[in-house]
Amino acid sequence: MDLRNNFLDHVKKGLHNHTLPLRVVFWDGHSYDFAEQILVTMRFKSAKIITGLLTGSTLDVLGEAYVEGELDLEGRYQDILAIAEGLSNNTV
Repeated sequence: MDLRNNFLDHVKKGLHNHTLPLRVVFWDGHSYDFAEQILVTMRFKSAKIITGLLTGSTLDVLGEAYVEGELDLEGRYQDILAIAEGLSNNTV
């Protein structure tokens, strides 16, 4: 199983059948929607982010990736913060 699928399985398992209005777009162009209505899009520019998310603190990894230009975010900042918190609370 590849890194992308490991990440998706990890997040889906952590969400316990809940949804997040999130679309993730991977470095290779593949994307995954965690809900029908999307409020936030995260664009991972490299696999490095996924490795960090699988092994580290979600908020720290996302913040660092954004500052380093490895992650693009689309959406209202309130929705982005809610998604980041939801990922952090549900996938630890």
